[in-house]
Amino acid sequence: MSLLTKILIGLGLAGALWAGWLYHDHVEQKDGEAKVIKADAAGAAKQKVIDDAKLSAAESAHAKELEDIKNAYLAPVPVGPRVVFRNPSTSNNVPAPNVCPGPGTPSALVPTDAQLYTDQSTALELLSRRADTLAADARELNNETH
Repeated sequence: MSLLTKILIGLGLAGALWAGWLYHDHVEQKDGEAKVIKADAAGAAKQKVIDDAKLSAAESAHAKELEDIKNAYLAPVPVGPRVVFRNPSTSNNVPAPNVCPGPGTPSALVPTDAQLYTDQSTALELLSRRADTLAADARELNNETH
């Protein structure tokens, strides 16, 4: 065999080894990528379940807190003496202003089941703040999970 033939056989063999190595490397990379994607999907599914449980717990805690605030600050109180004024721009069929001495003698203009609420502005402000906090927490958890 001539030297040129030996060199060509050597180059052909080296080329075949190089092509085999590239193919093997490509197959291994694809297999590794598939395993990583599968592991990431499984981890993401587990994390979503955990995050959904946290979100549900936070929402129920906020709802309970809002209910507690509502019960504490917006509890109806019995109506005591009240003054009812007549609007002068309405017809004359409306009774004159009436001062009721207590809940036993209600005015014709105020229903007997009318109730006043204690300091509604403070309670509404607290409810508004808690609603804002709940919305921010829900957005944050939603952004983390999706």
